[in-house]
Amino acid sequence: MKQVSLRPMTAAEFETFAAWSVGSYAQSLMESGMETESAAVNTAWKEFREAFPAGVDSERTFCYVIADTKAVGVILYETDVQQSRGFILDFAIAEAEQGKGYGKAALMAVLKDAKSKGIQTMGLNVFHRNQAALHLYEACGFRPVRVYEGNSILERTTE
Repeated sequence: MKQVSLRPMTAAEFETFAAWSVGSYAQSLMESGMETESAAVNTAWKEFREAFPAGVDSERTFCYVIADTKAVGVILYETDVQQSRGFILDFAIAEAEQGKGYGKAALMAVLKDAKSKGIQTMGLNVFHRNQAALHLYEACGFRPVRVYEGNSILERTTE
């Protein structure tokens, strides 16, 4: 399996990521039929600000750049107040780097990182139309715990 490192995201990287993330999430909301274009953008910004009220320094939130010899993606997760459960808020591998094993390596690295922080379970949301992501998550041991409106919440232990 590929090996990657996770390094903390800088404030400048976070700002670039924010614009991309909101646009990507708004697009997913529209394509899933959950929102119209203007509502999707508003919803995406609202949820982003709620998840990251202090930007890259938001409490109980870990923002990482996924790197090999260069940056190949990003992964961000939050923990609950007790810090026993984590939830991946966003995860992306650069389009030119997809299909090279970075996704699986990054998920395994973030599970190891979470376990080192005492987190026992990690969850994430996936839109059903994103079959490549769904297959990746299932191959990494994530299983559905809730299915609704064109998406699923998947979870697995950090073991």
